[in-house]
Amino acid sequence: MTTVLYADVLFLINFSMDFISVYIAAQLLSLRRSALRFSLASLIGALGATAMTALSVAALPQTVLTLVLSVVMTAAAYGGARSLGQFLFRTLTLWGGGALLGGCVTAVCSIGERGGDTVRYTESACASRPVALAVSGIFLCVFVVRALKPKLSRKTAFVRITLGGRRAGVGALVDSGNLAADPVSGSPVIFVSHESLEDIVPKTELDSMLSGDITSLPEDMKRRIRLIPIGEEGASRIVTAFRPDLVSVSDGGGRRTHNADAVICVSDKGCGFYGGEAALIPLSLLR
Repeated sequence: MTTVLYADVLFLINFSMDFISVYIAAQLLSLRRSALRFSLASLIGALGATAMTALSVAALPQTVLTLVLSVVMTAAAYGGARSLGQFLFRTLTLWGGGALLGGCVTAVCSIGERGGDTVRYTESACASRPVALAVSGIFLCVFVVRALKPKLSRKTAFVRITLGGRRAGVGALVDSGNLAADPVSGSPVIFVSHESLEDIVPKTELDSMLSGDITSLPEDMKRRIRLIPIGEEGASRIVTAFRPDLVSVSDGGGRRTHNADAVICVSDKGCGFYGGEAALIPLSLLR
């Protein structure tokens, strides 16, 4: 039996699937959404997939190339990450979403077909592909919303911190229960993963703040230090924070940005600890 391969249909299907996967991953990770970036990532993925299929690349090289494509697509869609772990997490989320969507498409396309153990891009199969893709995309979106509704419905923000001419940007989970404040000025506290602050604060200084040894800090940083009392699980402790030159806060969609009077507490938590975000911001700092 001769298999007819329609490269244009294959490309469009892969482009559509990649775009949906990239968008869903952005939703799950609360990343900024850019149609241009998403289209570029989808174009890279679709071209790669079409080329591998047309050239009949063997299974092992195809797997390796697919993983490489996922990494490139992640960089193209979401830009750079603050750490290798954060970047890999984004890549795995994108790859996992694509695998689930691809499985849905294959399952829907195979309904009603006889005698074949593999769904191919043939003339008979291609006719049902657009419908299969639409149904699969809807199915996946419903699954994601129902299974991960708390994550999707949560409030997030984007925080930019400026210190000594250097800037760091982090995604933040909005927490109405974060009532910590500087006891002197009353400024709200933003808890930020120490890993996300390494672009603006030397690691040695971050380690000193985490350990509470502020005597070893430079004089300029000492003047910025604030000691914040916080309560956790019935106990209280003192954590170290600092006042940067500027803090700006954007809402989750990036539509509104304003400067905020806040201090930054160096957290010993990892980048994704706060519900997948690198920071925890009080609701009072959102307008």
